[in-house]
Parts: sequence; structure tokens; C-alpha cells
Amino acid sequence: MSALFLDNFWVDIAPREVYKRHCGPHGAEGFRGQEVSLLSHRYIVKENFIVSEFRNVTVVKEANVYFDGKVTSRSVLFSDGSKKTLGVMLPGEYEFSTSDKEIMELLSGELEVLLPGDSKWKTISGGQSFEAAANAKFKLKVRKLSDYCCSFIKS
Repeated sequence: MSALFLDNFWVDIAPREVYKRHCGPHGAEGFRGQEVSLLSHRYIVKENFIVSEFRNVTVVKEANVYFDGKVTSRSVLFSDGSKKTLGVMLPGEYEFSTSDKEIMELLSGELEVLLPGDSKWKTISGGQSFEAAANAKFKLKVRKLSDYCCSFIKS
């Protein structure tokens, strides 16, 4: 398998498959199941993956600190106006409020999430993600130190 970086897209190429990693807020979500052309080859987008780095961004130096320092992050700003935060959560129970839709990608660790309207907690481990609606509250039970990337989706 090889990897390419083209116009803010990471693409890992395997025979007849492409895993497209987009540095913007939407990932390859809208392309799943579609055929894409790349360097005169055609591939099918199978699923989204977590990007390991971002290029050409602005990082805000001041930390976002919540829950007495048990949850911290830094804001990453993209040239298209989108925003992500990269952070760490220590074990504990937390409730968050959203203003925009959020996609929370867990890079490592383990937690449980209770989203609005759900009656059961869902376990999320490193490599998995969940979405929280705009103008909502959700609860987390962080079981292990968790490294995360949160994407904010403007409506």
C-alpha cells in the first residue's frame, strides 16, 4: 500500500480500493461508495480514516481548558475557515454543550458517550468516532486517557 498527499487529501492506495483522508471538516463521508479518478487510475472510496497530520494550518497557542484541567485542547484553524481541536481527556465523567455540529474522532483511549435522545451509552475506542448535533448536550465517561480530534461543522 502506498500513500499520496494531493491538495489536502491523504490517499492510501491498495488494489481496487482508496481510503481518502480529507483535512477539512467532512472527510470522505460524501464520497463513500463512489468511484474517484486519481493519476489516471480509478478507485472506490470504502471508508473514512483519521488523518495523522494537518498541513498549512494555524494553531492557536492558548489552550482550551475544561473541568479543572482534566480536558484540554488546542484549536487548529484551516484556510477554508473550518476549525478542529486536538486534545486530551483524563478519565472522568463530563457533559459538553455544542453550538455547531461536532464530529469527535478518538485517536486513542476509550470512552462511553450518551447522545441526546439515546437511552444507552455507546463505547468508543481509539480509531472510532461519533457525531453530536448542533445546539445539544452529550455526556462522556472517559475510561482511559483519550487523545481526540474534534471537527466543528458550521450549518
